[in-house]
Amino acid sequence: MQKSVAILYANLKGNIGDFAILDAMLRETARQYPGRRIDVYPHGFLDVDEARLAAFRAAGAPPFEIAGGTFHRPVPPKLKRLYRFGLWPWAQRRLIDTLRRESREEARRFAPYEAIFLAGGDQWNGIDLGVSMFATLLAVAEHNPNVYHYPFSLNPAACTFNTASDLRHYFAAMQAPIVVRDGITHAVLSDVGIPTVLGHDTVFSLSDLGQQIAPLQDRDGERILLVLTGPHDRTLLFRTLGDMLARLKGCGRPIEMLTTCWIEDLQIYQDLGREYGTEVRAPLTWQETIAELKQSAVVVTDRLHCLILGTFAECTLFPVGDRKKAEAFINDTGTPHHVLGMEGVTPEALEAAMADREAILDKIRAYRDLALERDTAPRLMPEADG
Repeated sequence: MQKSVAILYANLKGNIGDFAILDAMLRETARQYPGRRIDVYPHGFLDVDEARLAAFRAAGAPPFEIAGGTFHRPVPPKLKRLYRFGLWPWAQRRLIDTLRRESREEARRFAPYEAIFLAGGDQWNGIDLGVSMFATLLAVAEHNPNVYHYPFSLNPAACTFNTASDLRHYFAAMQAPIVVRDGITHAVLSDVGIPTVLGHDTVFSLSDLGQQIAPLQDRDGERILLVLTGPHDRTLLFRTLGDMLARLKGCGRPIEMLTTCWIEDLQIYQDLGREYGTEVRAPLTWQETIAELKQSAVVVTDRLHCLILGTFAECTLFPVGDRKKAEAFINDTGTPHHVLGMEGVTPEALEAAMADREAILDKIRAYRDLALERDTAPRLMPEADG
């Protein structure tokens, strides 16, 4: 029987950044475990974006099989009301333990794998996602202790859904050392007593490939690209982005919107595009995204993987730190031009960034180079042999 390894928690719903994470993981796994079959287990409660999955394979991702999904059970909306009263950590602990026990037998399928790798990203937060991921981790680790995690983020809000002792218990199911991808996560886990190694997002391992991608020649190189997702309240996001488009309208440069997660953004982008006469782009792959970014005057974004891919594109990045992942990027890079909210995106601020392009490039190149010196993959206990 062919030896095999597994990748858990792949997010295939259509987020370009998550596809880039999976691509980097597949390449590193194939390097560490040559000749092994790679089985991928995406989130069981999310639909797979088949068009982007096909484009992902066609763009050169290493071979893999989708072998199943993570364990999950919807949390009753009425139960979620406990969060308002500060009682949620107790409820989440019970839900995780129940799902772990219910999934124990099915999790036996993970026993034969040489190693199990957990996808990086910012996925441990909230209720439904947190319950599914922690319960799956605990159920799998009962049958196979060789569980490793690619560098990830943890929003400080996770500490309102789980107690510190629970988080220590859950993350103890992974092989140490745990590598995280930003300073905020490093501080959060240190505060709850979980030792970590500060590394970088695994997507940085695609840097050489990304820098070789040619820009899209049929795009206007003077355009302002907006790649923003902002608040979860869609009405508020529409109004906030609409106000921004109105402010930027007279700046003398073409303005376009680009989504790296069409399932979250495309509808609202298309509505805004019709109202403000703005072109909307929805690339299928991370490679196509880089080609878009390279043909721009400035990229305004609060999406972490757009920021990372922007370091490959060496475009003029203007981060908006209204999300913890983007805030961590700003802190860790020291990039000189940024704002903490979309209201700060003005023609004057963007012109100042474009005039200071070389200073921005110096910071993002240094950050990218540092990332390649730090861990972008788990530290394996035994080095796999052929």
